[in-house]
Amino acid sequence: MSYFGNRETPFAPLPDGVSFSREAGTKFIGLADCLDKHPEFLNHYEYIGLADDDLDADATCWNTAFSTLDRL
Repeated sequence: MSYFGNRETPFAPLPDGVSFSREAGTKFIGLADCLDKHPEFLNHYEYIGLADDDLDADATCWNTAFSTLDRL
């Protein structure tokens, strides 16, 4: 999880397997900084979805999107 806000501890403790980094700036500058610092994050995945808090997409929606990508 890449957080780009100002709060010191913005979330409750995260579950195992979820990493957290905090970068200043706008969303995509923060994401780029996060991936620059941790390029190994991308090595574990074939597809990556960039979720946002204003998207109404549950796990079924994401699974369908990734299945469609895989099929095509």
